[in-house]
Amino acid sequence: MNVSNHPPITPVQHNIGWFSIFPKIVRLCVFKFAILPLSTIYQRFFLNRFHNNAAGAGFCGFSQNFDTLRAQKMVDALKALGGKEHFLTPQDREARLQVIQLKVCDIKEKIEELGGSWKKEGDRIIIEGPAQKSPAWDTHYNTVLKKIFSKEENGKLITSEYAKSIPFKENERKTECALLAKLGKSFAMSKLEIAYFLGKGIDVCVYDTRGILNSEGYPSEGGLYNDIEAVGEFLFEKEDYSPSKTCISGSCGESFTAMHLFKKYHAEGINLFLQNAPDSLGSVIKRVNVIARWLFGFSQKYVQAPKESNCSKAPEDNFDSMGKIKGLKPRQMGYVILTKTVGDDMAPESEVDNMAKKLKEKGGVVTVLENRAEDSQARPGHTDPHLADPVRNPKLQPAIHQLLF
Repeated sequence: MNVSNHPPITPVQHNIGWFSIFPKIVRLCVFKFAILPLSTIYQRFFLNRFHNNAAGAGFCGFSQNFDTLRAQKMVDALKALGGKEHFLTPQDREARLQVIQLKVCDIKEKIEELGGSWKKEGDRIIIEGPAQKSPAWDTHYNTVLKKIFSKEENGKLITSEYAKSIPFKENERKTECALLAKLGKSFAMSKLEIAYFLGKGIDVCVYDTRGILNSEGYPSEGGLYNDIEAVGEFLFEKEDYSPSKTCISGSCGESFTAMHLFKKYHAEGINLFLQNAPDSLGSVIKRVNVIARWLFGFSQKYVQAPKESNCSKAPEDNFDSMGKIKGLKPRQMGYVILTKTVGDDMAPESEVDNMAKKLKEKGGVVTVLENRAEDSQARPGHTDPHLADPVRNPKLQPAIHQLLF
């Protein structure tokens, strides 16, 4: 892992002709839409401009599936909040990754410098402005703090509720840093998760995988494993965090890359928080229609790294989380939090329960929490239980806090 502002990279790509639609659909599904069911991808695929530079682009000619201008504004807001920007080169030297490290102490220092305070008040953690607010405070509060922590009451920002078990003191944190695993979307789309951990006094590290927003390179399974390994090495070697006080967090397909790093540092006590996580890419494919299963079988090799790529040296297993768990040795420390949502077809409850059973055999504290879509304050317009965020469910917060702290 190399930390540099301008690392040289030499991406190796699959040789996919403009006419090879099937591999493009599969790569689009896995690396751009974060393992959405293939049956929902067809329409999106044909609505995209796949003829423009189709063979050379990282996503085979597709533009990003989000508003890049809006995403960049979020990146700028995280840096204004106190986040430090880094660019990493993974060991394969075929990518350049944008990483933002957010430390609670830096954010708090800026707030106090402007006369405000970030403190625990009863069952909440709040940000409160000075009695006499300066123009500098008003600017920071309205353009930065409110952009990240959006819940406001009586002129105060509520960064965490149900906070009785949260010490909110740096030297008393069981979990010091949350690393947000990624697959198919930018960290700029993860404001909820970033605010969730920061608001409780936990540092946050976010990154974009190769080919997403400001990160460069050609995505593949092996490439994404190298990406998260590089971020892990950055945290544990450059930033001096301990794996035993670090929690890898991810939902849905993000769990596949999270599990890779979890396996690497399992013996050192690293922690895991997975929400609505399938046990493998294969299990997701089996639950969609016959055509989609055939499509993936035909194009599966295009998900893995090209043989000529250094990324092919990574232990690619078609994103098989259960296979990774089987290879773990028992340990005595660390925690794992798994959430399952009632009615979730992408990550069925029985699948999450089975994953928990296998993880319990490997030691540490493993807890499964049941989420219900009607309790999780689902995002407007979303009714799919798989998209019900457990971190939005107030009924789960006391239990999650007990485990995190």
